Amino acid sequence: MRYPTTLRRGSHRPLLPVKLLADDGRFVLIDALIDTGADISLFPQHLAEQLGMALAI
Repeated sequence: MRYPTTLRRGSHRPLLPVKLLADDGRFVLIDALIDTGADISLFPQHLAEQLGMALAI
């Protein structure tokens, strides 16, 4: 299977479109980097704010 890529820092990186969905039905569409070796996924704080999510620090 082939994925779309973007050129960053001299190399092509695989991206997938992702829909982040809030409990109230709001959503944000983003392109996410595929990292098959990652144990967790991280998204920028501004996306949580757009979805009305309160983040605890």
